[in-house]
Amino acid sequence: MSGTDMETKSALVTGGSRGIGRACALELAKAGYEVAIAYNNDRQAAMNVARVVRRLGRVARVYRADLGKARDTELLINRVIKDFGRLDVLVNNAAIAPVTNIDEITVEEWDHVMALNVRGAFICSQLAFRQMRRQGGGRIIFVSSQAGQTGGSFVGAHYSASKAAILGLTKSFARAGAEYGVLANCVSPGQIDTPMTASFPRDKVRKLKRSIPLKRMGRPEEVAHVVVFLASEGASYLTGATVPVNGGLLMP
Repeated sequence: MSGTDMETKSALVTGGSRGIGRACALELAKAGYEVAIAYNNDRQAAMNVARVVRRLGRVARVYRADLGKARDTELLINRVIKDFGRLDVLVNNAAIAPVTNIDEITVEEWDHVMALNVRGAFICSQLAFRQMRRQGGGRIIFVSSQAGQTGGSFVGAHYSASKAAILGLTKSFARAGAEYGVLANCVSPGQIDTPMTASFPRDKVRKLKRSIPLKRMGRPEEVAHVVVFLASEGASYLTGATVPVNGGLLMP
């Protein structure tokens, strides 16, 4: 029996205080999950998400962790497993997206982006994988980006590179987890209306929006719905896949 067959299921969403992470936490709660919400900077926003989850009748816990720090990341996963007793779904959503020009990215900034966006996701997934293997299954869901497939329109090269790395991590965990019932998949959002994209140049966003076949930006909930599907039994024969959620802007 896989972890997602259990009556009481738990999910951890990193970067769960806003945007896509917030939407994932709420949609998972609606699907019956107890939810661990990890954040770094905005505790109030994370607490607000937890309150909504509780109003939905589900357990919610909030955890502060800087996933750019290996020790913080390890402590987060260990605390979640201790508090919930298991971990059925991990949503690797936390990331930063500086818009620094390619010729102005410093080594320090490059390392910071890679530490949080890639190493943090890897450590979370490695520790979650060990727990899921012990309990007989689970789901690891990565959040990449269209920028990881195209190089990005506004974000820095370090962000694009980090999100390309996530595509490879997904396949590695899918191969490693298959025999244990640990499925790993990825969503690759395009232009989604979030606080992160709100910082992008408005004129360029308007121009890009016109090039999207659906003629609009996506909503965080539209990404979250795909995440919930990947966590469900409906996706029981799906692993190592990347699902584009981009309104048709990129058709692989």
